[in-house]
Amino acid sequence: MKILFARGAFLNPFECQNYAKIAKRHDFTAVSSLNPLSENLPFKLIKFLSPYDLVTSLGKINPFLGKGVNFVENRLLGDGQFLIGLEKYVTENGPFDIGWGAETYFGYTLQFARLKESGVIKKLITTCWEIIPFNNETVSKKRRIKDFVKRSVDLFICPTNLAKQALITEGVNPNKIVVIRMGVDQNKFYPAKKKLKIKTVLFVGRLDDQKGTKDLPEIFGKIYKDYAENKNLRFKVAGNGPLGDWLESQTKNLPVKIESLPYDKMPSVYQEASVLIVPSRATPTLKEQYGMVIVEAMSCGVPVVAYNSGAISEVVENSRTIIEEGDTQGMGGIVVELLENITKYNKISQNGLKKARRYFNSNNISPVVENLLRRIVRG
Repeated sequence: MKILFARGAFLNPFECQNYAKIAKRHDFTAVSSLNPLSENLPFKLIKFLSPYDLVTSLGKINPFLGKGVNFVENRLLGDGQFLIGLEKYVTENGPFDIGWGAETYFGYTLQFARLKESGVIKKLITTCWEIIPFNNETVSKKRRIKDFVKRSVDLFICPTNLAKQALITEGVNPNKIVVIRMGVDQNKFYPAKKKLKIKTVLFVGRLDDQKGTKDLPEIFGKIYKDYAENKNLRFKVAGNGPLGDWLESQTKNLPVKIESLPYDKMPSVYQEASVLIVPSRATPTLKEQYGMVIVEAMSCGVPVVAYNSGAISEVVENSRTIIEEGDTQGMGGIVVELLENITKYNKISQNGLKKARRYFNSNNISPVVENLLRRIVRG
């Protein structure tokens, strides 16, 4: 099969590890903007200039500048994630058996839909993470993009049942939707052979409001105050974002280390951790769509304590460590209980590991997706 895989500025190693086997057996090319999240991927990559590159560049200088440009692009173009020159590339190098986009509103997915209409892409697939029905429709141009794409897509791949239900609510035929979890390479993400004496409470994610960054000082403070052996306690924050400096100032009296790390360093971060906390918060237009950090932690045998936000509970499926959104004291209390109760800790660790091995192994997910692609192409 000849596959063209587009993720624009959001091309990343987290999702792509699920398709490494497919890329080895087929003509698989990824396309992105000039500044994707990562270029360290297991397949060929071609980059195109995109209006969203301006959003990315200005966002690094000032997040409000990036958001402002994104606001303007959405209203002028419907979406900023168009890839300039994509049509010419596909026409000159096609036909492609599959164009594989993301969501129903990204510009490059619309480009694929139009290329399918012209015949140089035979089948259109899109991966949809969105769990809020009719989201991204306040802009009329974006709504029209969604409508056109939904009519053109041959197969929707959703990581959660919530994402599937959102599409059905929007009128998509359920027979065109499949739910396939996203996993991790468990040859890399696996439990440490021996846990360190130092207990580490870990947070992984972008340092912004939606990921719950502003709750971290209270959560950390509660744990540090209540954990009897706090002299052997550390807090690690792996990530960066607009609230990084604020978080550092608010936790200066606690043993907190904040650093941004490349993805290939993350397995060792989880292996050194005792508990992962996920205090993500919902907004009217954004809810946690999956939580790859949860899958990564469980694959390393690390218990996860999380807010009941978005799709988190669907991924964790452990009510004993799911906390009401915003309950910082409750989250801190559960973490302390896990650190002090070795029996409960081991039970949750092993249950999470068993689930990860069964459902979240990328090496098992890849052939399932490959078989779906073959069926779609055969048609």
